[in-house]
Amino acid sequence: MDFSLDELQQGVVDAARAFARGRLASDAPAWDAARKVPDAVWTELGELGLLSICVSEAEGGAGLDALALVLVVEELARASGSVAWGVVLSAEAGARVARAGDARALQALMDGTRLAQACEEASTSEGRLGLRALPSALTLTPSADSEGSAATSLRQVGAAAALVGLADAATDAALAYAGDRHQFGRPLSAFQAIQFKLADARTRVAAARLLTQRAAASNSSANAAAALAFASSVAPDVCSESLQVHGGYGYTTDFPVERQLRDATAIALVAASRGRTRAQLADALLAS
Repeated sequence: MDFSLDELQQGVVDAARAFARGRLASDAPAWDAARKVPDAVWTELGELGLLSICVSEAEGGAGLDALALVLVVEELARASGSVAWGVVLSAEAGARVARAGDARALQALMDGTRLAQACEEASTSEGRLGLRALPSALTLTPSADSEGSAATSLRQVGAAAALVGLADAATDAALAYAGDRHQFGRPLSAFQAIQFKLADARTRVAAARLLTQRAAASNSSANAAAALAFASSVAPDVCSESLQVHGGYGYTTDFPVERQLRDATAIALVAASRGRTRAQLADALLAS
């Protein structure tokens, strides 16, 4: 299957990567601690067109497909799971609003106004470990659509992409730490046990990425469920292994892996349970 991007798709992904590295990466830990993404971030995402990726050009969006969305979400998740999840929820809501023909509500989603308002109006994230920079109402409310709908499929592939981004970033952090940290006069990366952890992590993340991109490109609800079920299994485990590479330091906020583990666990739990996505996939297989 060909996942190559055209010029417009590549431009959107490049914009997301630059925004994640230049705007999100340095401030995401502070937002997590403060339990709030600043309103300006949602506005900036809207101005970049990252909240209207799957909205048609006739309605003022980029008119791109789910593959562009998952690539953007993965880039954002590498810096901030909370921001990435907000973009996924916006895409899901946009699919519903566009179908309902509510132009005003759609515009509010595309320019970031609705996300900013929701963060102000909703309850706080006190008492929750993951996705702490978003209020509970934005992270814990399940999709109202029936399984197999376009909005639900967007939520599922978007969640899978966020999980891939978090797991890949955690693996990068573990690789960097293993190269810098020395024990017994040797870098951690020289020990076979650490090498195997890193190799297994990178392989599993690559497999989850391919499943997610295939699901996005195929527009199949069964593939979307499969991608989310697999990514929900892989990401928390990979983030946990990456934290273990850091040893006791991994449990401190000095390194990003503890936040990545918390966010990956939260998304895996709230996007849709593994049992639910596996049941959806089984229904599709039995019906074929």
